Amino acid sequence: MNDYAHDVFISYSHRDKRWVDAVLVPNLRNNGLRVLTDDDFVVGISAVENMSNAVKRSRRTLVVLTPEWVGSEWTAYEGFLTTYVDPSGREQRIIPVMLKPCTPPEWIGFRTRIDLVDDADFENQMTRLVRTLSNAAPDVIKIDAVNEGLRTVADLLHSGPVRDALLEFRLRFGAALNEIERLASLKDVHDQLHRLQFQCYDPILREADALAKGDCDAIDNLGEHCSELQRVITQLRELEQAKVFEPARLPWIDRLNRAQELLTAALEAGDVVQVRKAAAPIDRVLAYEPPLIDSLLAQAARELQLDAIIGAINLACRRARESRMEPQKLKELEDGLAALAHLDQNLDALVADHGRWQSTDLELRRVASTLGSDGTDLVESWPGLKAQITPLAVADEPWVRDIQAEQTKLESAIAADDLDRMRRHFSRFRRCAGKQFYEVDTKLKRQCDELRKAGEPVAAIVRVLA
Repeated sequence: MNDYAHDVFISYSHRDKRWVDAVLVPNLRNNGLRVLTDDDFVVGISAVENMSNAVKRSRRTLVVLTPEWVGSEWTAYEGFLTTYVDPSGREQRIIPVMLKPCTPPEWIGFRTRIDLVDDADFENQMTRLVRTLSNAAPDVIKIDAVNEGLRTVADLLHSGPVRDALLEFRLRFGAALNEIERLASLKDVHDQLHRLQFQCYDPILREADALAKGDCDAIDNLGEHCSELQRVITQLRELEQAKVFEPARLPWIDRLNRAQELLTAALEAGDVVQVRKAAAPIDRVLAYEPPLIDSLLAQAARELQLDAIIGAINLACRRARESRMEPQKLKELEDGLAALAHLDQNLDALVADHGRWQSTDLELRRVASTLGSDGTDLVESWPGLKAQITPLAVADEPWVRDIQAEQTKLESAIAADDLDRMRRHFSRFRRCAGKQFYEVDTKLKRQCDELRKAGEPVAAIVRVLA
C-alpha cells in the first residue's frame, strides 16, 4: 500500500486562487485532510518536477474545473500525469470539481464529478467531496449500510415533515428502481456472452484444430462444449424474459441455436470443416453484441441517477436532525448516505473500466481472427492496440508484469517478422488481457448484485410516496 504524504493535491487556474484559498482549502483542512497546493511547491526546481511530485505523492488529485483551467497551458501535462496514475478511474485518484460551467477535456470528462455550480446545493456537494477525499473506494461496495439507510427513510416517511420534503423525489425513486433492475439484467446477459466466449467459442476453435491433427479426444471434448453452448442458450432464454428486453427480446439467440444445431451435426459426421462452420454464427454474435450490451450498461448506470437519491437521503438526514430523532436511527441514515455516495462513485468507475476493457477485448479478438493467414493486420494494428492497453496496465500487479513481458516478446517477434512467434506471444498477450477483463467483469457483476439488493427498500419508499 502506498504511503502518501498528502491526502489531496489541488490543480486549479490561478484566476481561481482566491476561491481556492478562501473556501476550498479551509473546508478540506478543517475536516482533517492534508492538502497540497502550488503554494507548497519546492522553490528552485522546475514546475514540471513539482507537479509530477505532487501527483505521485498525493492520494488524490482534485481538479477545479473552470473555463480558465481548461484553457491553461498546463492542463494537458497534468492530464497526462493523472491519467497515468489512474487511467480507468477505478482508484478514484482524480476527483473533478465543477466550479464554473465548462467543457472538460476527454481524459477527465468521463469521471463522475462534484458539482459546485449551484450555490443552493453547495453544502451537500461539499459534504460529498469531503467524504470522498476521506475514504478510499473498495473494489465492491456492500449494500448493507445503504439498505439500512433506505429502510430508515421509508420508516420516516410516515411523519409529515420528512414525507413532504421527499415528495419531489418520488419519480426519481421510481426511476431508480427501474434502472437498478435494468442495469442488473443487462449485466446478466453480458456475463453469458463472456461465458459464450471463454467456455464455448474459444474451446471449440481449439478442439477444431486438434481434430484436424487427428486428436482422438477432440470429438468428446467438442461434445462437452456443445452441451455448454446449450446451457448458455437456455440461460439467455430465461434472461430475455426480463422487462428491459421487451418487446424485441434478444433475436440473436436464434443464431446461437443454429450454431448448436450445426455443431451437433458436425460431431456426428466428425467433420472439422463443419465444426468451424458451426462456430461462425457464434463469432458474429461475439463480434457485435458485447459492445452493444456494454453501451446499454453505461447508459443504465448514467440514468440510475444515484446522486438524486443521495440528495434525498441528505435531505432526510437534515429533517431527522431537526426533529431530534433517536441517535441510532440518525446514524443508520448517515451511514447509508455515506455508503450510497461511495457506491455511486465506485459504480461509475467500474462501468468506465469495463467499457475500456470491452473495447480492448474486441480489438484483440479482431486481430486474432486475421493471424491465421499472415501477420500484416497485427503489425499495422499494434501501435493503436498498444495505445489502448498501456493506460490499463500501469499498476504494480502480477498480471501487469505478465502482460508487459509478453508485450516485449511480441514486439521482438514483430521486429523480426517471425510469424510463428507473433502468433504465440500475441495469444499469450491476449490471454493475459482476457484474464484481467474477466476480473473487472466479475467486480462489476458483484457490484450489480449488491445494488440489486437495494430494490426492496427503494420499492418500499416508492409505495409510501405513492
